[in-house]
Amino acid sequence: MTTDFEARIEEVADESVPAATAPIPAGTVDLADFVGESMLLLGAGSTVLLQLASRGVGHGVADHSTTLERPLDRLRTTMTYVYAVTPGTPEEKKQIVRLVNKAHVPVRSETYNAFDPELQLWVAATLYRNGVEMYQRIFGELTDADIERIYRQSAVYGTALQVKEDMWPATREEFDKYWDEMIATFEVDQKVRYFTRNLLTGGDAPLPVRALMPLQRFLTIGLLPQRMREEFALPWSPRDQRRFDLFWKVFPPVYRSVPKKVRQLSATYYLNDMRRRMKAHGHLI
Repeated sequence: MTTDFEARIEEVADESVPAATAPIPAGTVDLADFVGESMLLLGAGSTVLLQLASRGVGHGVADHSTTLERPLDRLRTTMTYVYAVTPGTPEEKKQIVRLVNKAHVPVRSETYNAFDPELQLWVAATLYRNGVEMYQRIFGELTDADIERIYRQSAVYGTALQVKEDMWPATREEFDKYWDEMIATFEVDQKVRYFTRNLLTGGDAPLPVRALMPLQRFLTIGLLPQRMREEFALPWSPRDQRRFDLFWKVFPPVYRSVPKKVRQLSATYYLNDMRRRMKAHGHLI
């Protein structure tokens, strides 16, 4: 039997993604190209931890997510959503939003609800903020027009779900204030810390993935604000900082030398995988 709550979710899933309230400024960098860069995956760990720092998100994931048992599947789910709502077609966006909403139905308790727009707003904020940071670490400073364009377009991460358009801060200055307030007030408890420690070992991922976890863990901790390192009880020494700084001097020119088509193989793979599964009516979420 379908409950009124689930019926409403079906209605939300069928609604079109809201159009922007004002024209998005022109720029040379578009969000669809921006998220296509594989280097964004290097920041995935810190993005996830910042999301988990929000108690509602952290407890919801710790209680319901299969990330530790199926880390690659969960990564596929996340990247499928990101690519569907950015370079995806309107129909692909509609389908993925419907599936995400259905998957969120059981993720609720007395203290959290996956349909809470405030939690979704924070998740969207981390995708935008860390994406821009990673892009600029690799390619250099974006112009003000490009940052504004990416900022306005990034609202879709939340507005495709339950975040109302007027919840996305109207200006980047308002966003920065919102961001700083959130970072300053988060308190990470033992449940989320325990989940995070397991996550940073690679969970039950295949051996090749776990072999790469030391680097991913290192970059994850290095990209976090110092206060969040302390909240997650993650050690970080002056030696770590020197190695981190050296990595970001050496890696960007190497990455930029790779042909764009190769750099965007991850986006190509996840989009093709999504379309193949949709065509075969396979499991997406």
